[in-house]
Amino acid sequence: MIKHILKIMKNEHKSNTWIMLELTLVFVVLWFCFDYLNLMIQRKTEPKGFDIEHTYAIDFGIKDEYKELYHLLSGKADNDTLTDIFVENSLRITEKLKQMPEIEDVCYSGNSKPYGFGNSYYSFKVDTVYAMALTKYVSSEYFNVFKIKVDKNPEYDWDNPASKQIIIGANDENNFGNRPIDEIKVVASGRDTLRIAGIANKFKYLDYERYSETAYLLMKRHKLIPYSYEGEISFRVKPSADVDFVDKFTNTIQDKLDIGPFYFINLTSYQKQKEAVLISWGYADNFKNIFFVILFIVINVFLGIFGTFWFRTQSRQSEIGLRCATGSSKKQIHGLIIGEALLMLVIASIAATIISLILGYYEIIGELGVPSVSKAGHFGIVHYLANYSVTIILLSIMALIGTYFPARQAMKIQPSEALRAE
Repeated sequence: MIKHILKIMKNEHKSNTWIMLELTLVFVVLWFCFDYLNLMIQRKTEPKGFDIEHTYAIDFGIKDEYKELYHLLSGKADNDTLTDIFVENSLRITEKLKQMPEIEDVCYSGNSKPYGFGNSYYSFKVDTVYAMALTKYVSSEYFNVFKIKVDKNPEYDWDNPASKQIIIGANDENNFGNRPIDEIKVVASGRDTLRIAGIANKFKYLDYERYSETAYLLMKRHKLIPYSYEGEISFRVKPSADVDFVDKFTNTIQDKLDIGPFYFINLTSYQKQKEAVLISWGYADNFKNIFFVILFIVINVFLGIFGTFWFRTQSRQSEIGLRCATGSSKKQIHGLIIGEALLMLVIASIAATIISLILGYYEIIGELGVPSVSKAGHFGIVHYLANYSVTIILLSIMALIGTYFPARQAMKIQPSEALRAE
């Protein structure tokens, strides 16, 4: 059967060449459509490295009578007045929160909120290579609040402010500064040499982004002031208590947190924070827009392929009728017509796959401003097999629909009409 189909294709090579070029082109287009969707789905479903369920960020303001003093003393770590007036009252707030039966744990951080609107990146030297890492200044409770797993080194005391140590997290390739993360013992930051106190699981800033090289440093005492992005208080609520928690907290507890220079402003769930950040980065609308663009492309490709094969099969009515007249069964004719279409698609898919891989490797599509998968993601054979499978299955369905119905219609032609046409 295949040899016979190849012989027919050779005899009709002029018309088949244009069809195969069309199939190659649409295969490449659909490949990159599904390649991008595949990427987005994979990254969306990957572990984020943290858990924001039942977590909240609490915002405070500074009372007017303390603002001048705050601005005078802000940033002076060795000033006892700053420690006494601001930091001690900050710690009183966290102790008050920890005493609440609804709350599991409370932490401080500096410009380090999950799904925060700001981030800090600092350079760390590993041997002779520099790693630009997403850097978070946190208290030790931060890992408990956001369920970040850390393989801690038992030799080091993470809670000791005097010790020069760091917790690090790997990127997509499980590296930190182009070195396997489990081989790193120390990193350099400026003039300081920091010992590895532990290795945290991989961390994502946003759902659809890649894993970032991450560095966690112990927050300095004089930064424990919940007034700006440099001093953030977050906490985790017990699941059983997390029902209308914001309203309950605001109505019954906020007055108890007006301590010293601070007063309660707002409580925000990290789920709300996540939604706001995704919208601000354009992921919410962009993903919908890209989906509809891909759907539009698929519909147009379907109409094009469907029309091509329909017209091609319709133009061969005389041949189909003649085969019926010479004793070929309907099953044989269907197998021949459909087999020819699928064989052309398979041949075109091989060339299209090679073209798609080359375009993807050199990131030509991305340079043109079209959303695409960067080769830096190092997606494996499963990713590309998924792209190929979805693309060829969809095109096969289009080809089947475009050949089955016109072939069935052509087989209704009387043999005498087919012979007269020949």
